[in-house]
Parts: sequence; structure tokens; C-alpha cells
Amino acid sequence: MKIFLRTAGNPLSVAGAARAAIRGLEPDQAISDVLPLTEAVAETVARPRFFATMLLIFAALALVLAGSGLYAVTAYGVAQRTREIGVRMALGADRRNVLVMVVREALKTSAIGLVLGLAASVAASRLLGSLLFGVRPFDPAVLASAALFLMAASVLASSAPALRASRLDPMTALRAQ
Repeated sequence: MKIFLRTAGNPLSVAGAARAAIRGLEPDQAISDVLPLTEAVAETVARPRFFATMLLIFAALALVLAGSGLYAVTAYGVAQRTREIGVRMALGADRRNVLVMVVREALKTSAIGLVLGLAASVAASRLLGSLLFGVRPFDPAVLASAALFLMAASVLASSAPALRASRLDPMTALRAQ
């Protein structure tokens, strides 16, 4: 059983009087902790807050890993297509077209992963519903913002290889093998 008292001022200043009043009513009643409400609430939410923080850290790590993987795949694809990009540029493709082409291909890959991830998220939403507070398990606004954030991360990850491809000298690319 828990008893909550509203006090004016320091709540611990009335702890002795509260214990005496409880012992006066029920002498055999054990009184264990006398805490301010803020500390009691902090103890109650400490474990869920820890798990939420760990989930946030792992999500950030997953985003960094996904971004670096997309960067590596895009950079490798650009390196493999150096000759093709050189031919395109020699035949008149401007830097902007090459940049858009590389980013578009990276975004296609990201979009496939995003669709699969959203499907898995909707499927797992019932399992995660008990861990959420103040958010419905299937919240379209949260899913849409996560999707936009991931697509922005994809654009950022693919921009460096795309810029490198757009700055490629056509003659050097055609000579290289």
C-alpha cells in the first residue's frame, strides 16, 4: 500500500509526523520508504527510460551502419561504372545528370528497404504496443517522419559518391581500366 500526502514546502519535513500518525492508527504496519513524489515517479520510470535510451542508441547505431553500408555500395557501384559514366559524360551528359542518376539509384535501393521495413514495423507493432507510452503502435505520423528521416539519410549517404562521379574527367575514365 502506498500513501500520498500533499504538503506545503519540503515533503520530508512531515515524514516523522506521518509515521507517527500511521503508527497511531496501525502500530504493526511497517513503514519502509518515505519519498517525495518526484523520486517515486523517477524510480518507477527508471527501467522503461533505460530501455528506451538503449533502444535509441541501437537505433542510431543501426542508422549509422545502414548509411555507411549504402555509402559503400554506392561508392563501389560508381567505381565499377567509371567507364560507363565517362562515356556518358563524353557523349554530353552534364554533371547534374550524372549526380541525379547516382542518387536516384541509391534511393531506389533505399526505397525497397524502406517498404520492407515499414511492412515489418506494422507487423511488429502489436508486439511493441506494450512498450510505448503516449503513442499508438501504428502511428502514421511517426512512420512517415521515420521514412522521411531515413530517405534523407540515404540522400546524405549517396551524395559523396554521386559528387565524385559527377566530377569525373571523361578522358581519364575512358583511359582507365
